[in-house]
Amino acid sequence: MKPIRSESRTRVAHEPWQQDCEHPTDQEETQHALTDDGAIASHSQVHRRACVCGCLKPGGGFCAVCRGLVCIDCFGLCQQCRMPLCGRHSVFLPQEHGNTRLCSCCAATLRRRQRCVRLLQALISPFVRPKERDSA
Repeated sequence: MKPIRSESRTRVAHEPWQQDCEHPTDQEETQHALTDDGAIASHSQVHRRACVCGCLKPGGGFCAVCRGLVCIDCFGLCQQCRMPLCGRHSVFLPQEHGNTRLCSCCAATLRRRQRCVRLLQALISPFVRPKERDSA
């Protein structure tokens, strides 16, 4: 008895530097063909797109700077302006409660503000005494 239909399936993982991805989810392509003996042969390929961070985890969002798909673990938002960012375009600044993720514009603004505060403190320090704490 000759086979009437055959099916095969292949999973293909694309490299993160290939930017031909338009859809963040897996894509499946199915091709049907007739064999020499008249049977139908189907072949499916599932294309799994890797994120720009190099992970094969599910996508968490798109970076606003490079417009690349970022996995759930590497995706984050700027703490100031809420811009979606990948790890490569994030600036992590140490704070009291841990590291803060900022975009480059907000990080530059924060650093500029901190420099101005330190400069003003240095200019005012000869004229103003710091408050002394009571040791009671």
